[in-house]
Amino acid sequence: MATILNAERFRWADDYESLCMMFVLDRAERELIAAFGGDPQLIRLYRSSEALKLLSPEYLYQPIVRVGRAGPSVFTTEVLSVEGGRTEVLRRASAGTRAVSVMRSGNAMVHFAYAEDGEVVTGFEAGTPEQRGGTDPDRLVPNLARVGLLGDRSRLGGRLATCLLLAAEVLGITFDAADFRKPLPGAPVLPLLPTPLVPETDRARAQLIGSPFVSAAVAGAADEHLWPAVRGLASRMLTMADLLGDRDLGDALHRDGNEEPSILRDDEALGMRIRVLIAEGTGAESSGEVSLRRSAGLSTEERQRRLRRRAAAMAVHAALVLPPRSAMYALLHLRQRAAWPSPPELDLSYLPEPPPSEVERQAALFGDLHSGARTRVVKAPASRPSGPRPQRR
Repeated sequence: MATILNAERFRWADDYESLCMMFVLDRAERELIAAFGGDPQLIRLYRSSEALKLLSPEYLYQPIVRVGRAGPSVFTTEVLSVEGGRTEVLRRASAGTRAVSVMRSGNAMVHFAYAEDGEVVTGFEAGTPEQRGGTDPDRLVPNLARVGLLGDRSRLGGRLATCLLLAAEVLGITFDAADFRKPLPGAPVLPLLPTPLVPETDRARAQLIGSPFVSAAVAGAADEHLWPAVRGLASRMLTMADLLGDRDLGDALHRDGNEEPSILRDDEALGMRIRVLIAEGTGAESSGEVSLRRSAGLSTEERQRRLRRRAAAMAVHAALVLPPRSAMYALLHLRQRAAWPSPPELDLSYLPEPPPSEVERQAALFGDLHSGARTRVVKAPASRPSGPRPQRR
């Protein structure tokens, strides 16, 4: 029987209900803070108790990320937030090197991810390590076996401790509780732009829309018809979020350009504006949590307003960076997610009427879900957004 490595030296980590750590080889601390979306100029020493703060005085979601050194690697620690577990952060942090992320969130699930040169190579949830994703999911199979995550797991210790052992095994590093608990340099971070959420399967997309006819119209439309419908829905979200007059957001939707999805950088003006609006919305959600003892700071009305603004900003982001069909599904998801007084209306007048066979196919995806009440439709808009897909300059 192969020898299984002992994770006892990392058992201290299992005392934390929520913990996120990232380990990156050959990276400077300031570079790693910047990869998370923080300003290196704001770095100062933080005790572990000081790093529990998630919100700025303005209720902007800005978690504190601390950094330290463990041999050839730089590591980050977060106790309440899990920014280091995000794919967007892991890609930036691993550019030109190797990185591992280990996190346990409040739902007790433990996630492990390994990245090289800006790509997530493999990742899994520790309870089901045989279900792996990434560009090369089986790359670390021998390592998983050595720490006891594959095969007979009867001798497996805590999942978080075991995944930290795996991180040490993969990167060839050593660290202990003292490295983590001592005062460390850190900074508040403004979270990076999220990857827009798009339902992956036809059935999930059909159920999201809630109407076989509308689902068939969206599924069968060409990009040239979908784009004005996407822009119209995003504009309605901006209007309902009182953001239509926002120059960065409004101009981006209506700027002339080609029909290809464009790249939005986190540090450009529009990217920063969207990041701030998302952080305001996330802060509004967090401000209502009893555990943060900040619920009295924002009224229910203000929290709902911030949630609408977050959804509208994310809609603009999706409209700019995704192909039109994916953008439409992302927007339809967002229209269900925010605290809208009524769902923003989807204008079908831009889309050709789908053939009956496609409507029947979409209806079959629903099973017993045949209600169209979840998708409001406008047949004749007062004015149509026109022109090709915008490209920011």
